[in-house]
Amino acid sequence: PSNFRESEMGHLFCSLFAKECGNFLKFLVGADPTYDNAKQFGLILEHEPGGTSVMNAMHWRQQVLSARFCKYDHGTEENIRQYGQPSPPDYNVGNINVPVYLFLGKEDSLVDTRDTQTLLDNLKGSPHVQYKYYPAGHITYIWSQNISFYFQDLLDIISEKDDGTKLQY
Repeated sequence: PSNFRESEMGHLFCSLFAKECGNFLKFLVGADPTYDNAKQFGLILEHEPGGTSVMNAMHWRQQVLSARFCKYDHGTEENIRQYGQPSPPDYNVGNINVPVYLFLGKEDSLVDTRDTQTLLDNLKGSPHVQYKYYPAGHITYIWSQNISFYFQDLLDIISEKDDGTKLQY
């Protein structure tokens, strides 16, 4: 997690250089003042980026370098102990048998469109997958000043009946 000094620096930077702060967030996460609450960018930078574990960051790195969507690579010996094979097994997302709704941001600069397409291709076997692209960046769903562009879809999903009715995208 961010410490006090980092959070104060983000807030100070955005209060003194609002345009540059907006440009930085647009570059970093696809933030868009049309949707995202630009007046709160200083507050956002007080809390973001959030923390994560070293192992989680290493797992992301492994996946990028291997171009695979697989479990954590512990090394040959530990992989054999953990997984019964020398390399980590791939996640088989095609076996997901619960409803999956993906809210995808057209302006999300943290998510590679090729990765999104790979995920969608792997989920094609599942009858429970629905997705839609929205005019959103990575932080829009949390920090938006106006969520009306996807809010009704979210409410429809939450209230969807068990009669198998699908949303129309």
